[in-house]
Order: sequence, then structure tokens, then C-alpha cells
Amino acid sequence: MPAFFVYSAQAAPSFENGDNSIQPISITITSPENGSKIYSDVVPHRLRVLANISSEYGIAKITLESDYETKETIPSENIADEICFNGSGEKSVVVRVWDDKGNSAYEKTEFTIITGPPPPPVVSVYGRVTGTDGEPVEGCIVSVNSTVFSSKGVYTGSANTTDSDGRYIVENVPGRKVKISAEKEGFKDYSVPESFEETVSEFNITMEPEKKESAGSGFAAVIFGILAALCIMTFIFEGKNK
Repeated sequence: MPAFFVYSAQAAPSFENGDNSIQPISITITSPENGSKIYSDVVPHRLRVLANISSEYGIAKITLESDYETKETIPSENIADEICFNGSGEKSVVVRVWDDKGNSAYEKTEFTIITGPPPPPVVSVYGRVTGTDGEPVEGCIVSVNSTVFSSKGVYTGSANTTDSDGRYIVENVPGRKVKISAEKEGFKDYSVPESFEETVSEFNITMEPEKKESAGSGFAAVIFGILAALCIMTFIFEGKNK
């Protein structure tokens, strides 16, 4: 189905009797909103028009007008009807109303139709990176990459570096499903998939320190290796002399 948006009310209608001081008819278009951008992947483009109407003398007739058609809709205080448009670009809808006394008024809303699906939502992620001891990790590179949208085989995303308090923010990553990675010398690399419902979300990271071998254990490993090699050589030498 084509995409459309429901927004706030429009300005007061114009009256075709030329006297706007007398307003027996009130028209409020709630969708499409004036100045909005609407994405539609169905041709001809078809949008739902929502409007509220009140009339002092009753509603006799209502029409919806576009560059593709003029159609009469059921007289009612609440309009919810569809109308087609000829191609994309700058468009408008006119809601025209007649009452039982012959008065008429109209309301117009202008917007832009863009052919195709809407762009993906973008998310921004912020938070704090700490070690297992709770201390902030400064200079940690935090990357947030989409797991859905890619460019030339590379998943799109962004990265940033934590400040002295371990805080970071990564903005405008396409899609709600992402992979969050963090790396810092002296810590194990961090990587997890995540899905966000909100466009701005908090995500805190705990980095685990890398285990470092002590100098003593490294020296012992070297000695053990040398002794093992000597034993193997002795075994081979004795085998040849038998």
C-alpha cells in the first residue's frame, strides 16, 4: 500500500461566496499535512485523505480534487477516502464542501509525492564504556554497524571514540538491527548484535581485560620447551645406537 502520514490541522477554509467573515462551514484536513513528503510505491499514486467538517446548515455535498481526478465522497463530518494522483512531484488536494443553504467552502493542502519506498529509519546510540572494575575506559573505539543495509558489500555504520569518562555517541546508523563493537588495547574485543525500537537509545559496554602472562610463567614455559626437546633428541640418539 502507498505510504501516507496523518498530521496536525490546517488553516481555516476559504469561502466561495467571497465573505470569509461568515463561516457556516468548517474544514480541517488532517492528512496529508501541508508541506509533507510522502513516499509511494504504487502507480498511480493513491493517498487517503482525512478531514473533519462541520456545517451550521448540514452537509449537502463533498468533493475531493487532485491533478488526476475529482471525486464525490459521502457527505459526512469525518472524511476518510482515497484519491489518485498523476505521477510524483509537488501535489495538492482540495476538499470542497456545500451545505444545504447553497454555501460552499474549500480547504487545500500541498505536499510532495516521492516514488519509491521510504528511506530506512536511522538510530543513534550513546552510552558509557567501563572495565570490569567499573572504571571508565578512555580512547575505546565503539562501532555501530547496520546488519541489514550495506553499500558495495560493506555494512554501513559509524564509529566514535570514548572520552575521559568513557562516554560515546554514534549517530545516524541506518536500520534498527545493528552490531555494536568495541576495541581498546589491553582489553578483549567486544561485539554483540542488538535491535533498537527507539531512534535514540542508551547502550553501556563492559570491557574485559586481556589476561597477560607473567614473566615467570613465560620463562618456565621456555625452560620446559628446551628440556622436552633435549629428551626427544636423547631418545632418538639412543635408538640409533642400539
